[in-house]
Amino acid sequence: MAQKVPNVPSNVPEFSICYDLRGDGWRLAQRHYRFWSYRFTTIETLDEHHAVLTFYPSRDRRWARWEACRKEWIFKEVTQRKGSIDADNVH
Repeated sequence: MAQKVPNVPSNVPEFSICYDLRGDGWRLAQRHYRFWSYRFTTIETLDEHHAVLTFYPSRDRRWARWEACRKEWIFKEVTQRKGSIDADNVH
């Protein structure tokens, strides 16, 4: 019988975004943090106005379709708010 893959974060990041936290940019970062899940996101503070959120996929690939949907939501908001996010730093 196949062993069940645990729903834990992968060691390899899916993507990272650098957020400008001034204005309502912090709200956008917080929203994306909640979209992806706190267990699968790390936050690195660069300075008092910038932070990088790194989003990790689940090791359980049954979540892949849902993660692709959430990633699309995040990228859609990123492209709509180029003033709040340094869009060149999306990896």
